[in-house]
Amino acid sequence: MVLDANRNLYGASGGGAHNQRMVYTLDSTRKETVLYSFTGGIDGASPVGGLVRDRAGNLYGTTGDGGALGCGAYSNGCGTVFKLVPWVVS
Repeated sequence: MVLDANRNLYGASGGGAHNQRMVYTLDSTRKETVLYSFTGGIDGASPVGGLVRDRAGNLYGTTGDGGALGCGAYSNGCGTVFKLVPWVVS
């Protein structure tokens, strides 16, 4: 998990809209917001390892499944490296 200056936590867990896991944020009041739901396709599935957040607020991580096919014995894809860019709602 990653903690920002406003005490928001960022993490990845099971579930999500497509049941391929998701990236979420949990604010200081414990309100959860899903930032991204993986589809299991080219975008990946099953995030592994931790998330990294840069100064601009972008989140980076990896998935163990999804992405390109053709990784030898793996039929669920090769995995991906992803970047989630923050947005501002006005």
